[in-house]
Amino acid sequence: MLCNYTTIAWSASVHKGVQENVQYGYKTTTTLGTVFNFLSAICDVAFSYVGHNVVLEIQATIPSFPQKPSKGPMLRGVIIAYLIVALCYFPVALIGYWMFGNTLYAIPVYDMIKTVMIKKLHFKPTRMLRLFAMSMLLPCIMWLAIFKPKKFSISWITNWVCSTPSSFFIII
Repeated sequence: MLCNYTTIAWSASVHKGVQENVQYGYKTTTTLGTVFNFLSAICDVAFSYVGHNVVLEIQATIPSFPQKPSKGPMLRGVIIAYLIVALCYFPVALIGYWMFGNTLYAIPVYDMIKTVMIKKLHFKPTRMLRLFAMSMLLPCIMWLAIFKPKKFSISWITNWVCSTPSSFFIII
């Protein structure tokens, strides 16, 4: 899913092309502002990928003995996982910066999705469209629509629990 979503994001950005009046410079002129923006970007990257939460759980399932510790296989697995994530996210970041400059990258992408849905697919510009186009609730809805799990099953409840809070914050 990660590879699919990131490929859609950067390829749609390339298709849209470089926007008018793109600026690539710093938004702040002070050293403190630059340091704060740098630390904020590091935090955004660190918290956008939550795979590190799963690492301990995976390590607990790998048998570890004094003669053969799980440290080696675990380290290789973590390195490969983070390389795959980096290969997916770096094109999105680099191409997004090239196309949109130093403005917030996600908003133009969401705007492009809404525009296509309104002009080409003839949706009405409502809050529900905004909810659908701008949320990470889209994967949950797609999964529910495709696989049609039994109502009130674990997977049905999990997808609704994941999508409901995000929809609340987007509507506001």
